[in-house]
Amino acid sequence: MSEGSLAGIADTYEVRSWPEFMALQQRFASERDRLWMYRGQPGTVATLRTSLERALVRFELPIDRQEELERLLLREFRRHYHRYTPDVPAEDDTLRWLALMRHHGAPVRLLDLSYSPYVALFFALDGMAHGESCAMWAIDHSWCVARAAELLPRPAWDAFQEDPWGGKTGTTVRQLFATRTQVAVPMNPFYLDARLAIQQGVLLAPLDLSVDLETVLRRMDSPAKVGGNVRRIVIHCLGDFLESALGELARMNVTHTTLFPGIDGLARSLENMVVLSFMFPNRNLRSK
Repeated sequence: MSEGSLAGIADTYEVRSWPEFMALQQRFASERDRLWMYRGQPGTVATLRTSLERALVRFELPIDRQEELERLLLREFRRHYHRYTPDVPAEDDTLRWLALMRHHGAPVRLLDLSYSPYVALFFALDGMAHGESCAMWAIDHSWCVARAAELLPRPAWDAFQEDPWGGKTGTTVRQLFATRTQVAVPMNPFYLDARLAIQQGVLLAPLDLSVDLETVLRRMDSPAKVGGNVRRIVIHCLGDFLESALGELARMNVTHTTLFPGIDGLARSLENMVVLSFMFPNRNLRSK
């Protein structure tokens, strides 16, 4: 990885067992002035990319076409959404539209994170095998908001602070996006869908789409401060860590069944639930 990459400057931690993971989370939780947002990623891919960025990379399009592509995607989604549900957001509720698009798999600027390290760990471990490694990212919510207060034009920040819906109304969100400031702001729509609520989700929105998310994050502060507020946890699935972690997460009720309500969640949960029960018949690993 290059020294200029986000992974190259982020504080990095290594975890090889469930007790090590718990100790690290207790350490993070003890930092009372911080509010960590977590993201789990299978494998050790050392890049934070939004789904919109991944779509451009897939088709070898320049990153500075993000804003144009997002506008077209949003237009098409709005045109067709009413055919699937009567619960149609207000036309100008940009954040809710983008959140719905992300929920259903469309590429958008929003990066999915969770306030729960356990939810993030579950997604990091999803599909991992013995001997493989995966990664979690932790980004300090408080740092993002503080940097937004410093970097945003004063009218946009005042509008964000004074918004009656906590910075979530369509007018405020569009005003923030229009600044194209190189800062990433944590935000959620006022009306949370079930998945966001259950997964303790939070969406990180870069305001400048002329560059990628990692560039935005790197330019928000000095390298040392970015490194201390954007952390990377490399998790090695050694020994019985995979079984121990999935078993403990199941006891916490962090499973596909609970994170993805409906038949899809049940079906996706069967591999972990049945295989672990088969391996450890005396352990109660089934989700309640």
